[in-house]
Amino acid sequence: MRVGCAVRIRNSNAAGWFTMPYTLAQEQGRDRWTRFNDCVNAASAGGYTVPAGHRTVVVTNVGIYWWGAGGAIYLDGTGLGSVSVAHEMLHGYGLGHSFSNDTGYRNAPWSAPGEYDDPWDEMSAANVYASGTGGTYGNTQPVGLVGFQLDKLGWVDHGRVSRPGRATTSASPPPSAPRRRPTTRRRPRAFCIPDPLVLIADS
Repeated sequence: MRVGCAVRIRNSNAAGWFTMPYTLAQEQGRDRWTRFNDCVNAASAGGYTVPAGHRTVVVTNVGIYWWGAGGAIYLDGTGLGSVSVAHEMLHGYGLGHSFSNDTGYRNAPWSAPGEYDDPWDEMSAANVYASGTGGTYGNTQPVGLVGFQLDKLGWVDHGRVSRPGRATTSASPPPSAPRRRPTTRRRPRAFCIPDPLVLIADS
């Protein structure tokens, strides 16, 4: 499967469970990258090596931590909710948290002012307008992504971005991510308002 030319899951693998040579207390006392690498090393010792270039998701069977960054995702298997899983997976694809300009909003004591304060964006989980599903994997579903995040992933067709004051809807995308093939003959699906940059996407 190929999604927007930026994410491929065709060659994904699922492996495990693997027994780790550490106690829960030992893992809880370690930093996030050490925990992640402990899991990867346990899989290697158990006969599975992560293929080169693959993003990696590890799931523990006890509650330790949730996070994602730089192609690595670490999940707590005792509470797999779709909103949280999607949020951490998107961190693994390179997205950061979304913000508002409300400097008085603090989602948590450790968060920055305005952080997690865009309820229309999955990267503000769990402060999002998520609708209920009542399913096995949590009672809410991911809310989706705002235009800025879609563009960062390469999921915005720049041939259908309207830029006020320009005669054409075509634009040269930044080289950070591949883009869908432009289709300039169809109506615009996003509007880009510069300075400050606002990308409103109808996906």
